[in-house]
Amino acid sequence: MSIDILILVLQILFMLAGCAVAFFFLFSCLSFLYGAPFVTSDRRAVDAALKLAKLKKDEWFYDLGSGDGRVVLAASKLGAKAVGVEINPFLWLLGACRSVLSGRKANFLLQSFYDVDLRDADVVFVYTWQGTNEKLEGKLRRELKKGARVVSHRFTFPGWKPAAKDDERKLLLYVKE
Repeated sequence: MSIDILILVLQILFMLAGCAVAFFFLFSCLSFLYGAPFVTSDRRAVDAALKLAKLKKDEWFYDLGSGDGRVVLAASKLGAKAVGVEINPFLWLLGACRSVLSGRKANFLLQSFYDVDLRDADVVFVYTWQGTNEKLEGKLRRELKKGARVVSHRFTFPGWKPAAKDDERKLLLYVKE
């Protein structure tokens, strides 16, 4: 292979890598505008959230803004029918790939969490901003069935009184009445 062809191939690879990085940041901004930037929940917070929710086998679990899929996969490991909803295609792909590689049965939807139907949800997990929780509150009240649980990491739903809290991990549990 001549040096000219090698240089051309390297230029194309760098250009593709640059485009991928640009798209990643573009979609990260989209996630930011839709409700929350990608921030991971540490393992202890994930375990505490699922324990606080008293998630049971075969319950429907939704993570709204599932990011890299770690909460969805942890719920799946407990036997839940776990669904991650993510608008960022890179994070959606990461979660879906992690699911396949781990052998877990989890479903990842590439869409806005404002558009997903939550009528079958038993447990919903959210790690979004305060303003996003305020926007989501009406949707959750309309769509969730009585007794459904919502676990929020850090931020409240102002119109609901928490049924339980984990102050150490900054988790709040709400139950639909």
